[in-house]
Amino acid sequence: MTWISGPTTHTALAAQTCHWCGEQIEQGQLFVRWCGTTDGEFWVIKVHPECHAAWQALPPDERHEVYQGEFSRGCKCEQGHCKCSRQPQTDIDNSND
Repeated sequence: MTWISGPTTHTALAAQTCHWCGEQIEQGQLFVRWCGTTDGEFWVIKVHPECHAAWQALPPDERHEVYQGEFSRGCKCEQGHCKCSRQPQTDIDNSND
């Protein structure tokens, strides 16, 4: 059985690592978090707001296949090989599509 909480916005009380880009979320910065269980295993995802926007831009069937540090910050380019104009969005979409 799978359970997933909706994304919520928090202020980092300590440094965290962004699951999307692998960069640090500094103490005092906003981040987006969601958590859940899959097959009895608990997990937590924490990302920069702009990385959350990039994640939400993925087709829904590809959102579960993201590995920590796989993408560049705020965009869908492969880590270290950003080729886009990187106009990161910082709007936080709390919908659960």
